[in-house]
Amino acid sequence: MKYVVIDCEFTGLHKDSQILTISFHKLDENFKFKSKLNLAVKSSVRDKMDRGYYSVCPEAMEVNKIDLKHHEETAESRESCIVKIEQFLRHASQVYKGKDEKGNHIVDYIRCNVIGHGVRGDLQKLKELFPEVDFDKYLSSVRIHDTLSIAATLQTVGKLPMNMNLKLATLADYYDIDTTWAHQADGDCTIIHKLFLELTEEIKGPHALLEKIKFHGRL
Repeated sequence: MKYVVIDCEFTGLHKDSQILTISFHKLDENFKFKSKLNLAVKSSVRDKMDRGYYSVCPEAMEVNKIDLKHHEETAESRESCIVKIEQFLRHASQVYKGKDEKGNHIVDYIRCNVIGHGVRGDLQKLKELFPEVDFDKYLSSVRIHDTLSIAATLQTVGKLPMNMNLKLATLADYYDIDTTWAHQADGDCTIIHKLFLELTEEIKGPHALLEKIKFHGRL
């Protein structure tokens, strides 16, 4: 079983918000990092001078610190991103099943489990922006491990403080995860990966939780 951690940075959370950056991190069956793909995406809405149009929320841009002028100069076209996403996901989900009688590799595809924080929203936006990519061929639509939902469940059963908000940065601080590169797609994927491992330890039982509390000096 393989996993893909996904995170996107947007121009905001409003209806017409656009994806600016995307990161995919491939993990193996033991949750070890294997490879990644980072993309900056040019706006597909262009003016007569072929300049990108971006519908932005100033508060969101203040958080992600993306300079749109620099972004427009360095980002890739939607068409280029399609090719790279397809290649990455195909490779991430490939399984070799030996060789045929001619010595050719027999390749099959097994959908990767998805990990993210509020990741269903990211997936929906990705499918809207890149309808040419068959995400459902490479990514499971059932085995989606949303760290936001997992944390909410742990909070409900008393394993996380009820008064704590469940933003990624807040949860990272709670588990002493480095947030130096937070609010960047690549950095957030790394944080989500580490947070997912911490949350799975919580799920294992009270002994694991007790040991973590002792380790952080909260007893």
